[in-house]
Amino acid sequence: MNLIEKIKYFSQIIFGIVIASCIFFIILFLINGELWFIDKIYPWFIPISAYALVACFLIFLPLVFIKKTRAISVIGFLIASYVFGIVAWMWSFSLVYIFWGFIGLFIGLLFIGVGVVPMAMFISVFLGEWGFLWKLVLIVIMSFSVRLFALYVAAKIDHKNF
Repeated sequence: MNLIEKIKYFSQIIFGIVIASCIFFIILFLINGELWFIDKIYPWFIPISAYALVACFLIFLPLVFIKKTRAISVIGFLIASYVFGIVAWMWSFSLVYIFWGFIGLFIGLLFIGVGVVPMAMFISVFLGEWGFLWKLVLIVIMSFSVRLFALYVAAKIDHKNF
């Protein structure tokens, strides 16, 4: 290797370090902004999820038995399932940050953003916080079961009704 090739090689290494550092700081900035956002919006989602659960049982479930209103109930169940999923994700995000900080969040977010929920469950088991674990499991089960029920009802709807 001559001197010019060594300089090019060294500059590529420095450029790679700078790019990696920039990406790292952008991720930290986004996580910090997301923490602020969750801190402001999560208190609103607790009563919304409670209302969604009540609506699932008192409004959408009876609408399933009326043939002409099944599509409305499917939409309501799907919206409720997404509300439950958002609550589970935001709560998991907060738990991971509280117990393991940015490093835990970074590891959890490496799993396509959904990894914070399993990461929060792992942390709950690791720290012996069984109440947090069972609440997370319950919210995730609610989210998926309501969504699966909505898809089941949607599959049973006669397509002529649309």
